[in-house]
Amino acid sequence: MIFIIIYKMKKNEFNEKLIRLISMFKSWGINTNDWLVCDRFINKKYLEDLTKSSEIHIVIKDYKLPWEIKEKKQIIPPKNTSYLNDFIRYIKEDLQVEIGAANKKEFFELLKYSEKIKLDDKINFLQLSPLFHALHLKENIKRAKSNKNFDYYGTLLELEKRLFLYAKEYDDLLISSELTKIYQDRNKNIINTLGGTPVNDFKIKGKVKLIFAHNFNCKINKDNIIVVRNTNVKWIPLMIKAKGVISEEGGLTCHTAIACRELKIPGLVGVKDVLFKLLDGDIIEMDSKEKYARLIKQVKKDYKI
Repeated sequence: MIFIIIYKMKKNEFNEKLIRLISMFKSWGINTNDWLVCDRFINKKYLEDLTKSSEIHIVIKDYKLPWEIKEKKQIIPPKNTSYLNDFIRYIKEDLQVEIGAANKKEFFELLKYSEKIKLDDKINFLQLSPLFHALHLKENIKRAKSNKNFDYYGTLLELEKRLFLYAKEYDDLLISSELTKIYQDRNKNIINTLGGTPVNDFKIKGKVKLIFAHNFNCKINKDNIIVVRNTNVKWIPLMIKAKGVISEEGGLTCHTAIACRELKIPGLVGVKDVLFKLLDGDIIEMDSKEKYARLIKQVKKDYKI
C-alpha cells in the first residue's frame, strides 16, 4: 500500500476531523474499541504524524459492521443507505478513509500489537504500534521486491530508519532485534556484481545514494553515485552533482543515457534490480569496460541499543 501525502494539517484540525470520524462510527453502532488505525503513528518522536496526510487506513471488526460484507480488503457502505451518505459526506469534507475488515481472531491478533492514543481527556482510539510494523517489515520488503513496487520499497526503507530512531529513543529491544534480522538476511543474499549498459568511458568509485520518488529532493554529495529507477528532465540538477548514475531501467537511447552523454557523466543503465540490491552508503565501483557496478564495501548497520 502506497501512502500519498496530500496536505499538512494542524494538530487541532486533525483532532477535530478524527472526532467527527469517531462520531460517525458511533452513529453506526461501532465504538472505538471495535476499530483501529493501521498505518500511521501519532505523537511519536521520529515517526510519521497523521496530521501530515488527509488519508487514513482503518480496520473494523467485521461482525460490528451494520451491513453484510462480501470483501474484506476495502469496504464501502451499501448503495442507497444512510451509511453511504454519511461516508461520502465525511470523505469529501474531512479525511480520505480506507476501511478494511477483520474477523474476531484477526482483530484479536492486531489488538495484541496496538496502543491507545488519547485525543483529549475523554476521547481515545486504537492504532497499531511501531512493533507491529517492525514485525511485518521484512515480509513487506519481500512483497515490494517481488512486485517491483519501487516507491513502496523506498517508503519501507524510510520506515526502517524511523523505527530504528524510535527504538533508540525508547530503548525498544524488540524493534531493534527485528531490524537486525532484516539486515542479517540481506547480508546472506548479497550480490557483488551487477551488469548493465555503460554510457561514456569511466572507472570510478563512489558511495551509493538510492533515490525514490518520495525522496526526490534529497541532498547528495559529490562522491555519491545516485541509483534510480529511471530519470527525466527534472533529474538533471541532481545528475550534474553526482559522481555517477545507475538506472534500473533503460538502454542507450533512454533519457538517463542521453543526459549522461550530454553532461559527460559516468552512467550505467538497465541494471536489473539494482535498487533492491544496494543500500545507501554502500561503496561501489563502476567500470565501463567491464560493464558492471561492483560492491566493494557494504555499509554496516548496527541496530543494537
